[in-house]
Amino acid sequence: MFSLNIGNNARRVPQVLSPATVSKVGRKYFSVKLQGPYPREREYHIENWRERTEYSPVTSLYASEQEYADEKETAMIWGQLRHVFSMYNATGFDLPRLRKIIAIVREVRP
Repeated sequence: MFSLNIGNNARRVPQVLSPATVSKVGRKYFSVKLQGPYPREREYHIENWRERTEYSPVTSLYASEQEYADEKETAMIWGQLRHVFSMYNATGFDLPRLRKIIAIVREVRP
């Protein structure tokens, strides 16, 4: 399991994916011991792995490093697609390519 610092916890420092271990498991929550120079324990909801807090979460959990890498790549690709399709019909795609694109989109959202 890996923990990533997010939100205010990553405001003035780089985001770092660090190893973490599950220390306790309850009915609703589980505790994770974060490793690093300042080890501490945080609680997360079992159903969605979101940090249990009254304020904004400061960490996000991932099952593996690959899961985090996939999320970063997905965000990068979405950003590129947004850039291409935000030009209001100035994309330069011809009709056959646009038909292929809409066919792919309709597979996911009929």
